[in-house]
Amino acid sequence: LQDTKAVLELAYDAFQAIVVECQEERSQTQNKEKAIEILSEEISFTPEPCCSIIRMFYYDQLSMEHIANIIHYRNADTAKTKKSQCMKTLKKRVKKALKNAGIELF
Repeated sequence: LQDTKAVLELAYDAFQAIVVECQEERSQTQNKEKAIEILSEEISFTPEPCCSIIRMFYYDQLSMEHIANIIHYRNADTAKTKKSQCMKTLKKRVKKALKNAGIELF
């Protein structure tokens, strides 16, 4: 009877650990989904030309040279500099939105 009780206690402890792990994974998944939603919202509110540059580079996977031609920038370096500025601003906005949502990823 004593051995059975010990085995049950170990099984219960293992079960509790599994439940906690599942809750943590679910929480992480929910945070990731919310973070993606926030990122999507922030990108949609990004003014031009930043919105187009980010979309063309990350979603359409166009080269900086191609983006420069489309937006009529002098060269790829100019487009790259602008993309860097846009991403810096976007990152600040996303970090603030995530913090307001209670999510800290960075």
